[in-house]
Amino acid sequence: MTSAPRLTTLALAALLALPGVASAQSRYSSQPSMRLGGLIGFDSGDLDGLALRLDGEMDLQRISPNVMLVGVGSVGWSHLSDDLGYGYDVTNDVFTIMPAARLAVALAPQVGVYGDLGLGLYHASLEVDVPDPFTGLRRTVDDSATGLAMRIGAGAYFNIAPKVRLVGEIALHPYFGDYDDDTFTFMVGATFGL
Repeated sequence: MTSAPRLTTLALAALLALPGVASAQSRYSSQPSMRLGGLIGFDSGDLDGLALRLDGEMDLQRISPNVMLVGVGSVGWSHLSDDLGYGYDVTNDVFTIMPAARLAVALAPQVGVYGDLGLGLYHASLEVDVPDPFTGLRRTVDDSATGLAMRIGAGAYFNIAPKVRLVGEIALHPYFGDYDDDTFTFMVGATFGL
């Protein structure tokens, strides 16, 4: 076989393979590669309360046909409180900025699960409302702390439309430094493709 027929055979084989490659690429790229979303839920640790989080997601690398490495940037706020009894009330507002790596596994075209591992910063602002037993007046004692925080999470998603995804997540949040606590969050939300 001369080189010209060999090149013709290779070109014909490549043209015949193009529809399969195009359908595989369209199947893999049918979901948006960037998403913005919000989650709301419950934060539980030494203090309990409301948790809110905004996420930005970007697909980084397809590891296999069903597994994607996703970069996630999160900004979170938890409003935690407790009544210690005898008139003592504690409130703690915790703000976090956390980049994370997410491994997302598609179980079906519309359903998948994921695992998160993030490392970022937190700022905790603590207020203790203290009663004065002699005067009956109340005074507030303030304190704050800044340090490192982690997120170790697992979740599931369901695509209800091409650009809309419902999300449910549970995560462990270890905090390091002056605010030494490990909290769990239970959150639900939605993300929207760009």
